[in-house]
Amino acid sequence: KIGGAVASGDYDAVLTGEVSEVPAAMSLEQAKEAYVLLAKFGTEAGVDNEDRDHNVKLAADTVNNTLIAPGEEFSMNAVIGETTEEQGYKEAATYARGEVVPEFGGGVCQVSSTIYNAAIQAGLETTERKNHSMTVSYVPLGEDAMISYWNSDLKFKNNSSGNILVLLDAYGPEVICYIYGIPVLPEGVTVKMDSQVVETIPIPEPSYVEDDSLSPGEERYKSYGKEGYRVKTDLVTMKDGEEIGREFLHNSTYNPQTPVIRRNSGQR
Repeated sequence: KIGGAVASGDYDAVLTGEVSEVPAAMSLEQAKEAYVLLAKFGTEAGVDNEDRDHNVKLAADTVNNTLIAPGEEFSMNAVIGETTEEQGYKEAATYARGEVVPEFGGGVCQVSSTIYNAAIQAGLETTERKNHSMTVSYVPLGEDAMISYWNSDLKFKNNSSGNILVLLDAYGPEVICYIYGIPVLPEGVTVKMDSQVVETIPIPEPSYVEDDSLSPGEERYKSYGKEGYRVKTDLVTMKDGEEIGREFLHNSTYNPQTPVIRRNSGQR
């Protein structure tokens, strides 16, 4: 009708709309019964830093209330974008080039790791996940999910028959993720990650930095370094508390940290 009016030049034509009703796939009561809490997972970082807390809260608020349609893939980077100063993020400690350095958005990987663990528990299909270059404190080894806008993302697919709703709360160093939807797993069945260290990588020999504020010949540790790890993670299926299946999920390698010693060698 609109096309005919435009073609004839009748721009004053009065058109009557036609409405067709499409029955809902399920009633409100059926939806309340079908859509349930699939997973709840919380993390807490042992870090007291207001700028980091700000970044975590901003990322969590951005992802909160994300709705994922059946067959749709969730991408953490697509949802929160690049964690720049212009986006409201502040500088906080993060891993880069094998060191702990301040960068805008430091701390947001706690949010992605929390979501990752909740998605696993909900039975959703992970399509991309990478571990940090060094260990983190808020989840077990092998169960973190590092994001970096240019080279690392957390992605999972909604392999359920209905929409998935992702809710997030962040309070200081604590993050909680709730996932609601139609169950993927059969009644009484749960899944969880089981991670085991398969190799411990020794702490490297220390590196030295000259510090003229020290007395000649004096040495002091700036950082003590950490061991690295190679970790194997399985996905374990449980039914009524008993293990009924186990499959390999992924490997993770965490690099060791080199100790740094300040010294005044007296050679300057």
